[in-house]
Amino acid sequence: MTEAGSGLRTRLAAHGPRAFRFALVGIANTAIDMALFAALFYWVGWGLLPAHIAAFLVAATNSYLMNKAWTFADGTRGRAAWIKGIRYVAVATVGLGLSSLTIWLAAFVVPVMVAKVLAIVASFAWNYAASATLVFRGGAGSR
Repeated sequence: MTEAGSGLRTRLAAHGPRAFRFALVGIANTAIDMALFAALFYWVGWGLLPAHIAAFLVAATNSYLMNKAWTFADGTRGRAAWIKGIRYVAVATVGLGLSSLTIWLAAFVVPVMVAKVLAIVASFAWNYAASATLVFRGGAGSR
């Protein structure tokens, strides 16, 4: 194996456990998002967009806290933590847009549930890469 190939393989292997933790946090927050949306929309009677936005904000906030504490083991406090939180919401918002665009486009050519899976994969890839490089870079869990 070439030296460059070996280095890449080492870097990818280092991300494995962290990417797995990120996926577990994502699964938990997807459940929170969907449950809160359903409760607000169906039981409380909120409109589609207000229920969607409220559920997204709660899930994104929880996701930031869980990823900060567990996935990336980031001990940042105070103002720096707030800045990272704002970056995380920006990253999650782009991920929401990416997944919405993906499911909308993919649903024209594949079944809706396949489109949903593609949207999840697209947003996971973006959210993990952006979180690792733009939000939590250099934390204890980044190795």
